[in-house]
Amino acid sequence: MKRFLHCLLLAGLLTSLPAPAQIRTAADIDARAFVIGLDAYVYGNGPLTWTADGRSFRAEASGNTVILPAATLSFDTADLLLGIHDFTGDQTPELIVGEKLPDGVKAHVLRWKEGAWKEIGAPALAGGTECRIFRQALTIKDPATGVLHTWTWHGDRFDYKSSDNGVSF
Repeated sequence: MKRFLHCLLLAGLLTSLPAPAQIRTAADIDARAFVIGLDAYVYGNGPLTWTADGRSFRAEASGNTVILPAATLSFDTADLLLGIHDFTGDQTPELIVGEKLPDGVKAHVLRWKEGAWKEIGAPALAGGTECRIFRQALTIKDPATGVLHTWTWHGDRFDYKSSDNGVSF
C-alpha cells in the first residue's frame, strides 16, 4: 500500500512538471502577450520590477520608450512587452523587451553587467507573431511556412538554428 501511494504521489508530481513556459494562459491571451514563457512580464505601458543579485530593478514602458536604471531606450513601436527570463543560466534574469512590429516580432535581450545594460541578442522574424521562451532558447514560428527559428544561448552568445536547416539572417 505504501508503495502504491508513493507511485501515485510520483505520478502526480510528474504530471505537474510541464513548465509554464510551454503553456499559453488565459491571462496571456487577455493581455495579448506575444512573448510566451517569461518568468514575469508586463504588456503595454507600465512598470516591471524584479530582483537580481540582491539588487532591485525597475523597467517602465511608456509609448515607444523603456526607462531603466542608468538608461532610456527607444524602439520602433509602442507595442512593447517587458519581461524577465534567465537565458544565461547564472541565476540572474535578463530583461527582454519584445517589439510587435507591423511585419513581425523582435525580442531584445538585455543583461545588467558592470553597471550598464548591454544587449546580448535581438532575435527577430519578419512574419512571426509570437516568441516562445523555454530554458536558454527563444523560438519564433514562421506562420507562412511552419518553420521554427530558434536562438539558443551557449556560453557567451545566441546560436541560431531553423527547423529547415536554413542559415542565420
